[in-house]
Amino acid sequence: MKKKIFFKLVLLVVVGCANGSRVPYSRLHFSTQPETIEEGINEAEHLRNLIQKMQGVQFGDLIFKKNTSAYWVLPEIDRLELAVTGREAQFSADEFQKRQADLEAQHIDYVVFSLDLRMPFYSGWSQNQLMEFLKENLLVTLENGTGEVFQSERLVFAVIERFGGEPSRDTDSVRKEELEVQVPVRVLFNKLSEENPLISPAIKIVAIKLRLKQRPPFRVGFFDDKFFQGFRWKIVQEGRK
Repeated sequence: MKKKIFFKLVLLVVVGCANGSRVPYSRLHFSTQPETIEEGINEAEHLRNLIQKMQGVQFGDLIFKKNTSAYWVLPEIDRLELAVTGREAQFSADEFQKRQADLEAQHIDYVVFSLDLRMPFYSGWSQNQLMEFLKENLLVTLENGTGEVFQSERLVFAVIERFGGEPSRDTDSVRKEELEVQVPVRVLFNKLSEENPLISPAIKIVAIKLRLKQRPPFRVGFFDDKFFQGFRWKIVQEGRK
């Protein structure tokens, strides 16, 4: 269930930072109440717009491909995605309520992000080998301006296609450096760290950072721990800038 929802969300990610670095604090809590949607805009379109707005501003050393992106999964995003999926798949009332309860429980306990990670294609590895390398070596941490560095509780990986965004043509005619493997990663951080909330009204900036513990057999950039790729969001109160 969660995988299906996760995969559909990743397909909606829009590459680029847009202006989506501001996260309203009041919308970080799960709500089963439907939000009022402007007349003429359907839920799927509203969902795409939300994902684009929640895209983090990229910073740091680009150790991964430049079009890697990340967005903050607001509870509202998961709720809307479930509504769209449930209608398309014709979920029963019981199935819909079960999935909604699972999402609600996740957002009660975790702060959730989604990465659209782009890795260079390496012909010497299968998808499984790439996944195993990332599971062992990808580090995603969070900083919230308190001086602490928080480790992710869980990373959920998937590969949705062998060449993410590759043109429809023979791979022999494509320059090797143009080929990419698209790896969606759902990242979960515990909301409480030693009973202190990870996100509170006092928090102004949240950033996640991506690092690799060791060098892969292909080039993605710098590999020293001093270098990283990150995404940043500004926490705002409703009605403020």
